[in-house]
Amino acid sequence: MTPEERFERIERVLDRNDEQIARHSDQLDKQLKLTAEHDAQIARHSEQLDKHAKLSAENSGQMAELRGLVLRLARLSEAQDQRWRDLNERLNALILLFEKHLSNGRH
Repeated sequence: MTPEERFERIERVLDRNDEQIARHSDQLDKQLKLTAEHDAQIARHSEQLDKHAKLSAENSGQMAELRGLVLRLARLSEAQDQRWRDLNERLNALILLFEKHLSNGRH
């Protein structure tokens, strides 16, 4: 191989290396851009997760309040049912007494 051929061969190898380096550089630039976009997405998702965690905590507190309210309403309903049963018994007793009074007057 003559020095000129060797020189041309070295130039071709260097040109191929330059092309590979340029392609790799472009790929790295694209990867860096994608990484930056992913970082931004991760930051947005992190903010959303924080908001959801806060809302979840607020909802848990509200659910506890609602459970307490439902229990109070259940107790009130039971008390009201008992009052209606008592009233029903009294009315039935009064009706029986009135019927006895009317039937005593007929006999």
